[in-house]
Amino acid sequence: MKGFLGTKAGFYSDLSLVWELFLIIAFIMGYYYARKHKGYNHHYLMLATVTINILFFITF
Repeated sequence: MKGFLGTKAGFYSDLSLVWELFLIIAFIMGYYYARKHKGYNHHYLMLATVTINILFFITF
């Protein structure tokens, strides 16, 4: 089965790539919140991102 990104990789490989891109953006947002001294936003965004990343790796 071909991936949905037009690559010859499998569907789950493309899904993994898109999901990791989403998580990288979330980590960058968390870094931004930390630099702006918004500790509450930083803490919960990082907690959610790490939890989602762990669940993703357990599932796939």
